[in-house]
Amino acid sequence: MHFFYLDETGCSGENLNDAQKVFVLGGVSVKDKSWTKVCKNFTAIISNFFDGQIPAGFELHSHELMYCNGPFQGRSRREVDQLAFDILDLIINHSIGVHSTAIDKTKLGAIPLEDRDAAHDIVSGSSPYMIAFNYMISYVERYVKKQLGQSARGMFIIDIKDDMHEHIDRLTAFRRYKVAQARRLKWVVEFSYPVDSEKHPMIQLSDFVIYIIRKFLEIDLGYEDPPAQAKDFYARAYQKVSEQVKWQTLLEVPGREEAGLNEVLSQCFVKHSPRWKTKFGIV
Repeated sequence: MHFFYLDETGCSGENLNDAQKVFVLGGVSVKDKSWTKVCKNFTAIISNFFDGQIPAGFELHSHELMYCNGPFQGRSRREVDQLAFDILDLIINHSIGVHSTAIDKTKLGAIPLEDRDAAHDIVSGSSPYMIAFNYMISYVERYVKKQLGQSARGMFIIDIKDDMHEHIDRLTAFRRYKVAQARRLKWVVEFSYPVDSEKHPMIQLSDFVIYIIRKFLEIDLGYEDPPAQAKDFYARAYQKVSEQVKWQTLLEVPGREEAGLNEVLSQCFVKHSPRWKTKFGIV
């Protein structure tokens, strides 16, 4: 079994005029056999940062780390940046996959409402979350089939807002049972939600990865213009993340029922700009 963790950042429901211009749904994936080792090494990195005294109830929250708040208050920029890179190196060293879908909410909002409403029978064409989730199902289904072998199967573990449960359940039932037999899910066998009161380390990693993706893309698209030091950090962090992504280009979701949503997503899907490494001085 291969676990695919999902979290979101930049979510404002169907409000497409939010200050955060990019929505990202995604996370990390890990094999069941390596799950324990990855969690152990993640905890070791956090423990080392806090000199063996991890604060009670600690969870890695990206905004706290990046702004030196919460348990990171009083730490230097250099210290927290190094912790961030140590965490990203953990992902690389364990060959942990990264999967994400990024949507430009301004571009989505520019699509005529009637076109968004008519795009899909189940998915709201005005909901970045549901558009991205529908795409992620197809992405992961393809990934398991083509990359992991005939005996492999995938399981989604979703850190989801309460108001999305019903929509997620309707869509997963539709993709499993209502579409043509040849397009029903075969490689993704389960959808689940964390039950622990504390966020699982893999959800924490997912939260951090997609935060990096969103912040970099907002800078790359010109929506944000932070100081040069911050631009350099996010570019170098994004480089590490992007190396773990299998497919950067938009894949078409198969089926006539997906044609409208494919068109919508093609107009608002976000990826890094061409020659982005040169643009940000990454060598």
